[in-house]
Amino acid sequence: RRAASACRGGNQLMLDIGANVGTYGIISAALGCRVIAFEPQSNCRARMNVALERNGFLHRVRIVPQPVGRNVGATLWTPARGCHSAAPSLSSAHVSVDRLTAVETTSVQNELQDDETSARIVMVKIDTEGAEGAVLASLMKYMGRIDNLVVETTPWRWPLVSNMTRTTVADIYAALLRPGGFALAYVHSPIARAEWISDPKEMWVYVGTRMPLHFWGMVDIWFGRDAGLMHLSL
Repeated sequence: RRAASACRGGNQLMLDIGANVGTYGIISAALGCRVIAFEPQSNCRARMNVALERNGFLHRVRIVPQPVGRNVGATLWTPARGCHSAAPSLSSAHVSVDRLTAVETTSVQNELQDDETSARIVMVKIDTEGAEGAVLASLMKYMGRIDNLVVETTPWRWPLVSNMTRTTVADIYAALLRPGGFALAYVHSPIARAEWISDPKEMWVYVGTRMPLHFWGMVDIWFGRDAGLMHLSL
């Protein structure tokens, strides 16, 4: 909420990547942000649209009905029923196709409109159930104008979902804290104490070696440029 409050002028963006029912995006819209929400699950989008319509935010939120972070144009599969909190898009080889709907991947770059390509991005939230390394790699060209980055990080899913090694993804996370990048990262885990990380090497060790390779090893990591805002918020 504090980060999205920077949208008072109405021209700043919030990217909700893996929006589900749109909680992050709807709160950001309420605080004045223009939101692009990426969500491939049709029933999640339906629920999001109802909330946007009831709150009068349809003009502030644009929904992209496709996943990002994989090869653009690839056909993946997402649940056809319900709105799931843990539903990665996979190839049909991994799942029963009769319960799935085919979706085509896109990229953030492809979906940005002309008036959005240079806008300040107050926050990007990434919750893509294993594709986060690929999503971050695709966003590198925009990192200089992103103020806050919140990433659900799930190492055990990387090989299956995005075919990325732990070393490759650790390199990407470490690069976010290099000079000229984000000032600080806050790591929140369900099974370990919260941590503050400001050094790229420490981030590499955390992602590359310390995170457990199971469901409860999942963490949320907040990268921010304003360390004072982060400490104030937490």
